[in-house]
Amino acid sequence: MEIYVDNCHDLGEEDRLKVAQYFEGRGICHEAAKHYELTGNFIKSLSLYKKAGEDYLDACVEMIGRAKSDSLTLSLLAYIMGEDDGIPKDPHYAYKVYRVLEKYSEASKIALTIWSQEMERGNYQQAHYYLFDIQRDLTSFNLQVPYEIHQKLMILHSYMIVKRVIRLGFLEEAVMLLNRVCKNIS
Repeated sequence: MEIYVDNCHDLGEEDRLKVAQYFEGRGICHEAAKHYELTGNFIKSLSLYKKAGEDYLDACVEMIGRAKSDSLTLSLLAYIMGEDDGIPKDPHYAYKVYRVLEKYSEASKIALTIWSQEMERGNYQQAHYYLFDIQRDLTSFNLQVPYEIHQKLMILHSYMIVKRVIRLGFLEEAVMLLNRVCKNIS
């Protein structure tokens, strides 16, 4: 069936439905979900992506972005929070949902939460990545970057580059960077 699908690029809706049912019958949920989405059955696609597991949440998030349905979004967010099966998923997926839906104020709030969690774990590179990512998104859409995000990114960036600055021999600049970090330690 996989070879058939790969070689038939212009399948009609009925054929897609049959392919989706075939994969669903075989228990290949992520493939079935993909083909149900192509038929426009986003509800069935979402339920199959959930059944497929956390490995396919990225594809599910992309599908939610294409569907742009509030009820599907709420259902996916409930799944991510663990309301369906009692197992909370990685909060990065909630961040991705809001990013793909272009709801940047909600994505900013989640990015700050993730930042806090990553900082507590000592994953400064990941924390920097999320703050920089949301700042870049907001800037690209000509939206104002919240002061809190800008401030936290500046402090974290100062902390991350101080070793390089010392190695280059710019000791006064390193002292200024460390003073900035020390003033904001809580």
